Amino acid sequence: MQFVSACTLLAQWDKSGRDHMYVVRGCASLVRAIVVLRTSACGRVFPPWAGCDAEPWRGHENVRLPFRCIHVLACVRQLANAWSLLNQYHLVGDGVTPDNGHRQLWIRARIRLAGVPIQLARFVLKIVLLDDTRYERGDVE
Repeated sequence: MQFVSACTLLAQWDKSGRDHMYVVRGCASLVRAIVVLRTSACGRVFPPWAGCDAEPWRGHENVRLPFRCIHVLACVRQLANAWSLLNQYHLVGDGVTPDNGHRQLWIRARIRLAGVPIQLARFVLKIVLLDDTRYERGDVE
């Protein structure tokens, strides 16, 4: 989905007025939100139709529960990003002046900035909670 978003940004880069790319990027964010929400509910189960590992939601002592909660926040962030992109398509030129860009650019900058604490929390929690457990990830990740 990030590849799709990158391609639509390249298509808009030449300023040819391809506003429908906001809709494509918004849909890509919606798909990412669905994937993140499923990961929150079921964990990393592959293939996706193989079932759902809902065990972390059943017990508060499970070390994976904080990660599932962070995935819910990431899903909300993706939904906000999709809303902003679709809103920018719907409200053409909203807030645009010679000095400022579209109002949704300002909003999406804050949405993107909200991803920093989410990723930092994942990083710190992986070090603190998953060390010496069966869920510990290798150095490659």
